[in-house]
Amino acid sequence: MQQNIISNFGHFFNKWPNLILIVVLMPFLVTPSLASPERAETGEKGFLPFVKSTFDDWYGKFFSKQKKEGGVHKGPLRMPLLERNSILQSGKQVVYFGWLGKASRFCILKEDFDEDRNTWVEVVNKKVVTKHLMKVERSEFDFRAGKYLVKLTNNGCSATEKSHEFLLTVKDYGCLNELEKQYPDSKKLSRDQKAAQLSSQSHCTFEAYQQVAGGKEFRVIAEGLAAGKVLEKGE
Repeated sequence: MQQNIISNFGHFFNKWPNLILIVVLMPFLVTPSLASPERAETGEKGFLPFVKSTFDDWYGKFFSKQKKEGGVHKGPLRMPLLERNSILQSGKQVVYFGWLGKASRFCILKEDFDEDRNTWVEVVNKKVVTKHLMKVERSEFDFRAGKYLVKLTNNGCSATEKSHEFLLTVKDYGCLNELEKQYPDSKKLSRDQKAAQLSSQSHCTFEAYQQVAGGKEFRVIAEGLAAGKVLEKGE
């Protein structure tokens, strides 16, 4: 009997170590604040009401933090950046991809033609290391004009494996050229200003993302674009 109790407690401790630690240390960590003016105003007295109130506060903050950390990345696997006939301008030293949901494998297939029949040839196959973000450097693969299939999966990237597929078109004359033609002084714009101008056109959202992805300075803007947000031109 005693052995079973010890075994069950050990299982519970392994599963909820933080909860047990908080319960044990609660009297020593939080008792000094029992006489706080705020608590006196509520009329709560005694240790048990205080413990309940403090635990409720901790519980709310903890799960609020968990929800916030999940953020827009919870939910089904999607890549809004490539859901609207996106065009990428060739010549990039590095190309960034962002998505929503969980994926462990990232692959790119290039459209090829064999005896008048189009086929798809795998050119990139990488394990996802940074959640919701992948970069492909030019030394790994040079995105030249053509059509590409971007695949996100939790298995392999072969045709028989279940995956989410998104079409990307790369052109030598692209959204940056269009922006410069429309605004001759566009080269003077900051990266976030360029992103705002580009994202106003659905086919240029992926190009807009390239302007702000990959760094801390515009991380919030990049995550917004990856989630399908269209930036205000004042942002």
